[in-house]
Amino acid sequence: MFKNILIACLLLMSSVAFAQDTSKGGKYKGSYKAGKKEGRGSFFWDDGSKYTGEWHDDMMEGYGVLSLLDGTKYEGYWRNGKRDGFGTYKWANGDTYQGQFKDNKRAGDGILKMKDGSEYSGQWANNMANGKGTFIWSNKTKYIGDWKDDKRHGQGVTISVSGKIEQGTYANDVYVPCKCRPEELLSVAQAFEQSDAVFVGKVVNFAGDMAGIKIMQYWKGNLMAEISSVIKVAYNSCDWIFFEGETYLFYAKIYVGGVYATNLCTRTAKVKDAAADIAFLEQNIPCINKENTTPITESNVSGYVCGCDGISYRSPNEARKNGVQSWKLGLCGNKK
Repeated sequence: MFKNILIACLLLMSSVAFAQDTSKGGKYKGSYKAGKKEGRGSFFWDDGSKYTGEWHDDMMEGYGVLSLLDGTKYEGYWRNGKRDGFGTYKWANGDTYQGQFKDNKRAGDGILKMKDGSEYSGQWANNMANGKGTFIWSNKTKYIGDWKDDKRHGQGVTISVSGKIEQGTYANDVYVPCKCRPEELLSVAQAFEQSDAVFVGKVVNFAGDMAGIKIMQYWKGNLMAEISSVIKVAYNSCDWIFFEGETYLFYAKIYVGGVYATNLCTRTAKVKDAAADIAFLEQNIPCINKENTTPITESNVSGYVCGCDGISYRSPNEARKNGVQSWKLGLCGNKK
């Protein structure tokens, strides 16, 4: 469990910025133009700070290096006397930020590395983590997702060192767990009736926000070539975290086109946890319906399937032509 203050403390320990006023106490050595610092030069403050680099109109402008007596150092670009553009900022305590600055503040893309091994890489605004970014704790626990003012806020996933995963919605650094409405908790029969597709399938690949599914056992839904389907991948708290190679019993609805969608508020489950549902479907969903011989896909889908009648068919559509409504992938032992 993460305390809300943890990330804020780690980020804020490197939030102190330094700025030097060249109009007060110091010496300048370099080029001038019309009585103003212009071109290359160095400025030495009375407190031991030093800037060496480019100047324009009496201000630090362009590329330069500013160092403090305690070891704090900025090396990068300046505009109107402020850090602006790409640069590297090193604190005396060993923390380092490398990335974009605007008006003396971290802004844009950048990486903050801390001496304890923690690291944030991503987007910044107003000197804080804002936008998309990744935070890695010193123990290698990782958060990837949205940020607002140094807090996890929006959509993201936290992967702990133990392997525990929290995916979904965060609000002010607190994970918002999934809450299913009572009316969404259906029986197997109700879930089957209300779903557009019901099948057992293995996740075989990912492409963007889609997961390719190899169908292993079928009751309902359209198919794609090579006896497969596609499930929409989403990242809210009530969405499944799918892993390649894992097999699930899917209860799904049409998302768009031939793509299906499901979530944690359906009866979708890992197949190892779905034995009771599968047994119910095998025993209670009619095997033969001679009045329904409509192909389950308009394209040619090849691959032998074992019908619920115990007969092997050359394809799911051949099984459907014989009124067979459900099947398993492969032959039924001895081909008939």
